[in-house]
Amino acid sequence: MNRRTLVLLVAVLALFPLLIAPAQSHEQVGLGDWYWQKPLPQGNTLHDVQFTSATNGWAVGEHGTILKTTDAGANWSVNYSGTNNYIGDVHFFDDSNGWAVGSRGMIMHTTDGG
Repeated sequence: MNRRTLVLLVAVLALFPLLIAPAQSHEQVGLGDWYWQKPLPQGNTLHDVQFTSATNGWAVGEHGTILKTTDAGANWSVNYSGTNNYIGDVHFFDDSNGWAVGSRGMIMHTTDGG
């Protein structure tokens, strides 16, 4: 058995428990306490996230994507931004008043939490 085959076999055996593990409500990715939260179905790259409390948060990204959660990230709703531009940053002062900025000098503001 050559070295490359041996390395591949060891890697597959090391990952085997992860392949047969039962599905959970949150998939653990890597080590520690990080869990995939699945802000689907949008599928766009996200560039910034901000929480104003333990439960309320927003994420922004490519193609005008704005996502909002009110349950600490367990579920995300897609908010209509009215643009297809890249949104790079988001900042909320409280649960209602927020700003988002993006490409081509775009600046957006909400007074109702988006």
